[in-house]
Amino acid sequence: MPVDINPFYHELHYSKYQIIKIVLMTIFVVPVRLVLVTFALSLGWVICKVTVQGLSDEELKKPLTGWRRWLQREFGPPVAQLVFFVLGFLFIRTKGQRASKKEAPVLVMAPHSSWTDALLHFLDPDITSPVSRMDNAQIPIIGTLVKFLQPVCVSRDVANSRSDCVNEIKRRATSCSESNNLPDSDEDRDVKNEGEWQQVALFPEGTTTNRKCLISFKTGAFQPGVPVQPVVVKWPNHFDCVTWAFVGPSVYKLIWLQLCQITTFVQVQYLPVYTPSDEEKSDPTLFANNVRHVMASVLNVPVTSYTYRDGVQFRRRYLASKQGWSAKIAIWNNLASKIGLTSQVLDDILKYIVQKQRSNDLVDSDWLEEVLGIQSDLPKNSDVRNALNEFLPTIHNSEGKISLEKFVAITSLWCCKQEKNLDSLKYLLTICGVDDLNHISEESVNRCVQTIFESNSDHHSKNEIITDMFKLSYVNFETFKHHVCRKQGDFLT
Repeated sequence: MPVDINPFYHELHYSKYQIIKIVLMTIFVVPVRLVLVTFALSLGWVICKVTVQGLSDEELKKPLTGWRRWLQREFGPPVAQLVFFVLGFLFIRTKGQRASKKEAPVLVMAPHSSWTDALLHFLDPDITSPVSRMDNAQIPIIGTLVKFLQPVCVSRDVANSRSDCVNEIKRRATSCSESNNLPDSDEDRDVKNEGEWQQVALFPEGTTTNRKCLISFKTGAFQPGVPVQPVVVKWPNHFDCVTWAFVGPSVYKLIWLQLCQITTFVQVQYLPVYTPSDEEKSDPTLFANNVRHVMASVLNVPVTSYTYRDGVQFRRRYLASKQGWSAKIAIWNNLASKIGLTSQVLDDILKYIVQKQRSNDLVDSDWLEEVLGIQSDLPKNSDVRNALNEFLPTIHNSEGKISLEKFVAITSLWCCKQEKNLDSLKYLLTICGVDDLNHISEESVNRCVQTIFESNSDHHSKNEIITDMFKLSYVNFETFKHHVCRKQGDFLT
């Protein structure tokens, strides 16, 4: 896996041309587009509301029939394409041929990178049933649009939701295959209509990325063991304001920037149907990986083992790195209060760590839990476990491992704050390799200062501390404390 690829980060770069265009479009075009988008969405909502009106949740678990199915097929795609058009999608290109339900009951789409990806389900008159978060169906207005598509709903917070989702995908996929094989006699027509689900379409990555690679595919689409059609989505735009990643512009900013573009290009390419072998039918993970490699080769991007959880952790680490020490200490204070740690106890823990470890050691959360006296069998949603999950990103390194140097830094600073003095900084110096606190090298001081001020963008302050300190012939612990306290006296307040 290429270590230099981060699929969860997206940064916008503005040229002078883009800045001028955004200003002019915001003044003259965006207001008009907002009115048109509001009209198109309102029209779509009315059609969706009429289509699902009077249907219970149980009835929505069956394919629509009669006039409801007619409305779904005849009005859904045109209205969605109107929304696309007024958003600036003047050219939506498709390549290849979409397979029939009989050929491929499931469409697997990748990469998932934009908030507008959901509209792609409407491109064809025979719209697809997506896999959607359960929460989406509860959102006012949006929930009606979601119900109109009759999605397979899944929730990351409900224990049995994923297995239920997989079972529903299997049911719909197999019903597609079976209904296409039924005869057209009057005797069997009702049975066939009951099984006429649309193709199930989903983004197996399970989250959005920046399209620089394909992350791990979830196996839900591949567990039925039926043929699937891979569909790759490309956004060939010079200015990328469609990518919605874990860290990057908010969805509201992306909508605004997208409205400011004269046109936005998207290309949907249908690849040949992938029929699983017997081995792949019995191993959904192998099936998913093989399909992913086919799609990655077409996109000319690598595959990685990253998952949704990695994205969550990256976002937590990123936000933690942007926080000042006051915020980090507050997070640590919350955990310490939950497990009853005092500065005296933590002083003993720090003494143990610096005697046994060095700062280049990377440890896992189990080791840290044992040192802190946290029970390993605590429920996932307990207060202590939630506080620990909030704290861990503040001491992770770039690879997601726990850095003892960062742990000692934040813990010693917390102790400094509790005791109203900086004596606990000796543990940070010790773990950074200082053996004699009366003669501290410039290299060790630089390392400690970089650790303490890592979240502070004021590089001048960091360099000033080191420069001022080493105007003297040597540095001892008292000198070190004096200069750090002068710059970061808020540790003690």
